[in-house]
Amino acid sequence: MFKSGVASIVSKNALGVRSFSSSCVVLAKPSTREKIKIREKLRMKELAKDPSNHPLYMDIPTAMRYIRAAEVGNKAKVIVYLEVAQEAGAVPLSGNINFPHPVTTFNPIVFTSDSDKVEEFKKHNIVHVGGRELLEKVAKKEIDIDQFTHGFATPEIDVKSVARILGPKGIMPNAKKGTVTDKIEDMLKLGSMAPFRQKHQNLSFSIGTTNFSDKQILENLKAASDVVYSKFSSKDLKKTVVGKCALSSFQGPGIVIPFKQI
Repeated sequence: MFKSGVASIVSKNALGVRSFSSSCVVLAKPSTREKIKIREKLRMKELAKDPSNHPLYMDIPTAMRYIRAAEVGNKAKVIVYLEVAQEAGAVPLSGNINFPHPVTTFNPIVFTSDSDKVEEFKKHNIVHVGGRELLEKVAKKEIDIDQFTHGFATPEIDVKSVARILGPKGIMPNAKKGTVTDKIEDMLKLGSMAPFRQKHQNLSFSIGTTNFSDKQILENLKAASDVVYSKFSSKDLKKTVVGKCALSSFQGPGIVIPFKQI
């Protein structure tokens, strides 16, 4: 009797005991978009590091000494290479740099029917300047168009007759581009400007040549730095980070230099 009662109690208690089981929680794999965001954030964090900690970091005069030595006295272009990281949707960096020391040769052709302007242009070493006669020479292909870097015209002259010749070369005067003007200062300013445009995660442009002085390279770098950093802000919704800057030439090494707030 007693044994059967105990068995009954044990049986009831056994039925009242809860059983628990556990299994591994499987987390959802991040999507491709999330992976890209994570990768970009890590890259932005990496690029934000102080470039002076890089093993190939040098001040600009020292870097130029190595680059000139690598070119063995040859006149070579000195190129700036910038690493850029941006959040998806950020506008790629682009614009124009007005270098205090022009990095390219300025050899324009200027069309004007104003005789006073012709003399004024020639005082600024602009050789190919004129009106109807110059237009006829261009139309007859008596002038090598490939030698010109820019094309300008004053507002009173019609240059449509040579549009098919100048247009494909990218030197057709155009009011929207500011190349139809009677102000020589504006022409000279445009001649010293150099365009830049970000490609993927890189930005590169010429900053001078190896025969530039250290002072000229420094001043051109400052002009470039001011323009590049003016193209974005820490307040932008889509963040942009400019990382390390390398200075190099055709045969020279890539040397990391300071670029921000030169």
